[in-house]
Amino acid sequence: MVTQRAYKFRFYPTPQQKRQLAIEFGHARYVWNWALEARTKAYKEDGESLNTISLSRQLTVLKKTACPWLSEATAGCHTQKLRDQDTAFKHFFAGRAKYPRFKKRHQTQSVRYQLDQRHVAKNFNAENQRLKLPKLGALKIKWSRNVGGIPKMVTVSKDPAGRYFVSMACEVEITALPTRKNAIGVDVGVKDVVVTSSGDKSGAPKYTYQYARQLKMAQPRFLSARLFKSSCEGVKFFV
Repeated sequence: MVTQRAYKFRFYPTPQQKRQLAIEFGHARYVWNWALEARTKAYKEDGESLNTISLSRQLTVLKKTACPWLSEATAGCHTQKLRDQDTAFKHFFAGRAKYPRFKKRHQTQSVRYQLDQRHVAKNFNAENQRLKLPKLGALKIKWSRNVGGIPKMVTVSKDPAGRYFVSMACEVEITALPTRKNAIGVDVGVKDVVVTSSGDKSGAPKYTYQYARQLKMAQPRFLSARLFKSSCEGVKFFV
């Protein structure tokens, strides 16, 4: 059986990569807000519903005229933002979400890169733990587990705490476990924590009773320490 498995890793960018990511995040946020304003204005004034194709054409003209600085970022990230907005509006019209909102700088920032499957071997290698993205180069990632399969999309995000992450989804094949005939039922008991249908009992270790005396002696000490700390707050000591 083939299924999608998601992976998320911590990413430690270099100063140069941080500057480029700041450009990517800012431009992607601008494209989202520009597209949302254009959609809303076109629907209110003319009753027209814009989509990714029409907005992508307008964005190309915008890059050549009023906003040539948009070319500093990866063009694929702009296209992905337009597609994300298409998905957001589909959820809105289906009643599954609210009307899309404008993006703000202090929120979680993210951009999505599409890996070229023709040259994906040069940009991604799970065995050697290597990932390269356009205009960023090789990324320093903390690979906490092995990646199975090859991703088609890679998302780079930055949370409000300033941490960077890399997320991806890969198609992996899962081998089904062999069926077993000797099934065992498990029940939660009162006298024992777990009781099985075969008659095995786990017992009930009474840790609370075992450490009741230590807890009784520790509680007054903890309360007295809290009272002393609260009484000392706001008091200035002079030496």
